[in-house]
Amino acid sequence: MEETAVQPPSQVAERWIYHPAIDLIVGCGAWSVPLLLLAGGAGSTRTWAVAFYLLALGFNYPHYMATVYRAYHTRSDFAKYRVFTLHITAALAVVAVASHVWTALVPWIFTLYLTWSPWHYTGQNFGLAMMFARRNGIAPTTRERRQLYAAFLASYALLFISFHTGPSGDPLIRSIGLPLSVAIPARTVLLVVFGVLGVVTIGQWIARAGAQASLAPFVLVLTQATWFVVPAMAEWAHGSQVQQTRYVTGVLALMHSAQYLWITSYYAKREAGAEHGRWRPWAYIGTLLAGGISLFVPVPWFASYVFHTDFTQSVLIVTAIVNIHHFILDGAIWKLRDTRVAALLVDSDASKTPVATGMRARPARALRVAALVVLVAWAVLDQTRFIMGTSATNLSALTRASALNPYDSSVRRRRARALIEQKRYDEAYAEYQQFLSWDPHDGEALLNAGVLAAISGRRDEAIARWTAISDDDAAKPAARQYLEQINKAAR
Repeated sequence: MEETAVQPPSQVAERWIYHPAIDLIVGCGAWSVPLLLLAGGAGSTRTWAVAFYLLALGFNYPHYMATVYRAYHTRSDFAKYRVFTLHITAALAVVAVASHVWTALVPWIFTLYLTWSPWHYTGQNFGLAMMFARRNGIAPTTRERRQLYAAFLASYALLFISFHTGPSGDPLIRSIGLPLSVAIPARTVLLVVFGVLGVVTIGQWIARAGAQASLAPFVLVLTQATWFVVPAMAEWAHGSQVQQTRYVTGVLALMHSAQYLWITSYYAKREAGAEHGRWRPWAYIGTLLAGGISLFVPVPWFASYVFHTDFTQSVLIVTAIVNIHHFILDGAIWKLRDTRVAALLVDSDASKTPVATGMRARPARALRVAALVVLVAWAVLDQTRFIMGTSATNLSALTRASALNPYDSSVRRRRARALIEQKRYDEAYAEYQQFLSWDPHDGEALLNAGVLAAISGRRDEAIARWTAISDDDAAKPAARQYLEQINKAAR
């Protein structure tokens, strides 16, 4: 959500959205420090991945649907944002299909998603800070708005530099490769910009309107610092690299999603009251839950079973495309310069709210309930498969996960490794054979298939497997060592 206007409302609205505690903790992100500390001490990567996957069902998935609901639920809204709801959506659908066919696109769209995410979070924090400033009668001036915007922009740039300094160690992420000679002085300047402009702006608001009126914007500035400035400073001071994928798509995404649902539910409630005087919270929750599941779960299952594409790769593609669509659509529909948005989020008098026009298409209640039940059951199946498939040692769980979806490369890899550890070499070799039938150029699979062939006495096949690994593959150095060893043994 971005704020783009500075004109004060005709009268001061109620200070808070729901309740001071809820607004400060969830809406303004006051819970950031304890949640980030909890995530940092979550133990194994698998523990955090499983926990996040479960929480995504209740927070992340619905928050994407909240934007879709806002843009598509009436014909007038759909028409108003037609470029985004129709044309850009169609273009991204084409990119999603192309990425399943031409997998070289995947790292680029995934990098775009990871790099854009912090900016999306930054835009929402800035928009909420300006919203609270206007609700509290601060009436920010154009200069103050620009000061705070520059501070938030500087904080995002700090994390951007952390993500894109030096080469990437993740094959799914492309790095700009900024040299340290550029990154270090840039971080210094950006840190000063954030600190000075953030303090000056909040100080001006406190001087003009008081500390109580400035409390929510102040907490949002602290949240922005916690999310983006502190990790960049920690990396800078201690040389500890920010784990881009885990940080952006993990606890930060959860906090952002909760924050997003907090404000969009308030908007939907006031919109419903302005239009027909009745708010149906459970219908809204059911819509977000069902819609969120439908955005993420069906496509990877469909693509893997029908077209035998890699399930894990399809999940990454869908995640990136849905997020990019969300970023674009969100930037278009949540503008305080839009009189309707401002009336619902800033003004206290609901009678002044412009009423949306256009009919809503509402399927029969039985059909809606049935769709929700089916989608929730599908999501439970997906969650169960993920939990079983992320085990590195439980062979029976991995086998069951592979049976649920045999086209998941990550599960097949773990199962093959578990079979090797149990010295069940023939079964492990068959697993790699199946894997290579889908991706004949996978370096790890070629390396391990060669080792298993050598164990079985098939020397020529082992050499062929290791030789087939491309020179730029991470498995190539190990393959060269095996080739040297097998050649020495043959002399």
